[in-house]
Amino acid sequence: MTDLDIAEVAHRAGVPASTLRFYEEKGLIASTGRRGLRRQYDPGVLERLALIALGRTAGFSLDEIAQMFAPDGEPRIDRNCPPRRTNWTAGSANWAPCGTPCGTPPPAPPPAIRSAAPSAA
Repeated sequence: MTDLDIAEVAHRAGVPASTLRFYEEKGLIASTGRRGLRRQYDPGVLERLALIALGRTAGFSLDEIAQMFAPDGEPRIDRNCPPRRTNWTAGSANWAPCGTPCGTPPPAPPPAIRSAAPSAA
């Protein structure tokens, strides 16, 4: 497959070109060269950008995400590492149940259960 220019990668990844340049400066991604003044990227960079976005969503810093990639660019994830999100309850409040199509709002919480015993007046 042919290389993608920076505008195409930005469009497909849903990030501004400035983010791609910043990620390149931080060593998270690498361009394969230039065509004129435009950076070119291997199509595999889209998968790497998805992993970066996933890591950011999970609460990892860019420096921590950079350590999750081996020198050859392949993911190197320590599966024994505990989750980073400090408040999973707040972070998962908008998660939909498994099997629910993406973008579907989560179901409403169940109503509070009231006691069947009459209240003492």
